[in-house]
Amino acid sequence: MLIADILAPTHNDKARKDLHAAVNATGNTITAIETSAPSFAISMQLAGALKKNRYDAVIVHTNRQAIAAISAKIIAEKSNSGYAIIYQPMRCENTPRNIPSEVIDKTALWIFEDAAMQQQYTRLGVHPQKSAILPPTSFDTGQTPSTITPAEYDGNTPLNLLWLGEITDYTLLRNAVDAIRQLPEATIRFSVCGTGKARHIMPIVRNARADNHHTYIWKGNEYDVEQELAHAHVIIAERPYVSAVQIDSMRSGIPVYEAIDTSELRDSLTLIVANPEALHAAGEAARQAYQDTYNPLFHVKHLVELIAETTK
Repeated sequence: MLIADILAPTHNDKARKDLHAAVNATGNTITAIETSAPSFAISMQLAGALKKNRYDAVIVHTNRQAIAAISAKIIAEKSNSGYAIIYQPMRCENTPRNIPSEVIDKTALWIFEDAAMQQQYTRLGVHPQKSAILPPTSFDTGQTPSTITPAEYDGNTPLNLLWLGEITDYTLLRNAVDAIRQLPEATIRFSVCGTGKARHIMPIVRNARADNHHTYIWKGNEYDVEQELAHAHVIIAERPYVSAVQIDSMRSGIPVYEAIDTSELRDSLTLIVANPEALHAAGEAARQAYQDTYNPLFHVKHLVELIAETTK
């Protein structure tokens, strides 16, 4: 198959290039069409590319790109305009407020990272039967070495929790601090690596300072990823969805706990404190989740299968 991937400057990062290399290694060909131009200019650029190559599918990531791909079919020669349009939203883009009916009708397949994203777009009119879920992969980051060995925990030393990534969801961070404060019998060290808006963070910091049982370390952006992960027992999810940091933590055997529900997080940490072996079991489960769901081989294989099925 010959696939075109329309990329804005914010999309064409190392992660996307790694994905393209992996797809090309399967015997298929995926080509990046880089542009930040208006829709009409993208249409002309894509139409020009179509006259040189017969694409089976065109991947778009925004409404503007989708409209351009639809228009290019009209501009290009009819014999070479039968490609399928595949819409794959990216996390770096905000969810659109609406989707043009033409885009909904002309898009052959929608690919979402998780069920929550799928539901967001379903509310905007996307037909669920024309969509699929493709979990993200560690192509999203090259920061974390896979050679990191999870830190040992015996119950006699502090349980090291790590928040690693930009602070954008303050509810999650607040819930994490609240859960920790509900464990006075434990000794916990919570390192927060990442920055956010001071007016939202300071109330959480004041709440943490009122806790005399545990240690809170606020590092901002002054930290080393490898060093932090080498000492971490548990990662606290910094996003309400699976992020690159979470995936690479699972790859290394470091469990990732969500802070969406304070009580659930508290109970999970209580189990580890009461039985340190539970941390080892959680780490093995994290590795298995990476192998079964988030590894690059699974991602690429599933992506190619989805495109192939759509272009039949």
